[in-house]
Amino acid sequence: MFKLATTYTITLLFLFLTTNSIFGQSNMVDREDELKAVYVYQFAKYVEWNDKGSDLADKLIVVVLGETPVQKYLKQLSKDAKTSTIRERRMVIQSCNNVNDLINDHLRCHILFVPQHQKVSKDQLRVLATKNILLLGEANNFLKDGGMINFSLQRNTLQFEINQSEIAHYDFIVNPKLLKLAKFASRSPSSDNDIPTRLVNHLSNPAMIP
Repeated sequence: MFKLATTYTITLLFLFLTTNSIFGQSNMVDREDELKAVYVYQFAKYVEWNDKGSDLADKLIVVVLGETPVQKYLKQLSKDAKTSTIRERRMVIQSCNNVNDLINDHLRCHILFVPQHQKVSKDQLRVLATKNILLLGEANNFLKDGGMINFSLQRNTLQFEINQSEIAHYDFIVNPKLLKLAKFASRSPSSDNDIPTRLVNHLSNPAMIP
């Protein structure tokens, strides 16, 4: 039976409980997909993108690669008055059937969610990362291949892992609380610090605290 992870913050747990009014009643199988959507929404609250002055500055675009029920729940969140805006950015959910549309800038986004059945190569992930796209996945080798955050089921509990060295390498401003919430923040063997200094420096930024 699916259950909630014990590492939730009060904010995340409260959001999950209140989304009953958004998603409606559902079975436990659907709850996993609903919770992934809530996690994606919460990740967006813990990360800032350096795109002021661009045509994306007033939006927070989440692209889902291929088909997954998670997309349906993300769209419901984006349409509800309580969750449609994150730090004055309007949340927009889009789908993409070909990752090359993102690589070639035919489609732009802040967050890309790659379902387990979708295949994205290491080279493709590397190019996407240079565009400052937060790369989320749920495949076993996603972090090893260059992904940034990966969902996993451990003993019927949904958790997420963070590739700390990857996420810190690009132009994100990340609240260190996000790293602390992860089951395991992976990092390169050459990394000496648990949390890079430039991430710690942003902890006092009130805009980053949910």
